[in-house]
Amino acid sequence: MDLPGASGIWTVGSFLLGQGVIFGGVVLNNSAQARRERSARNDDRQRVLNDRREAFELQHLMDVHGALSALLSVAQLHFVLQSSTIRGGEPPGEDERAEWELDQEAIADRAAAVAEQVAEHAEQLKTLYELLLQDQVRDKVREAVHEFEDVESAVIQPGPGSVSSRIPPLLGSIRQARSMVADRIREIYASPELPAVTTRRR
Repeated sequence: MDLPGASGIWTVGSFLLGQGVIFGGVVLNNSAQARRERSARNDDRQRVLNDRREAFELQHLMDVHGALSALLSVAQLHFVLQSSTIRGGEPPGEDERAEWELDQEAIADRAAAVAEQVAEHAEQLKTLYELLLQDQVRDKVREAVHEFEDVESAVIQPGPGSVSSRIPPLLGSIRQARSMVADRIREIYASPELPAVTTRRR
């Protein structure tokens, strides 16, 4: 025989139990949703940081590649003109001396102009390569710049020693550095998500 009021208590208890289960489910669902949203926000934040890093690296690599190309385009002429102004040459006879002097002056002026360009490109590279993110690429560009400075200082020193044999390997070193930079640029461009890059005007 049922006790008086037992049915009502059971009904209320069942209702409260059901509400508790529902409430617990809501809490669990809300907690899981909050975790998913947190994870999504973290993923988005990380993706933005990666995009910014790659955009910076790509722009910087393009700047270094341009500076290496500019240095390479004038380095060979620079060393030829430097050697010409150091060697000078034998002055011709009196009849041709005035023309010879004009030629020597023109060579010296041209050498000075090219030397200024080369110094500008080399200095630009020295300010750029330290910000390269990949150690191997940065070390290769640094090595090429230092090698260039060594050869340049040697070629302008007076004396019988010739550095002409060092110029082709130097140009090859600059080309190798530029090739490594180009390889890294291609790696970034080949990635599934390419960051936006702003092309700088020079």
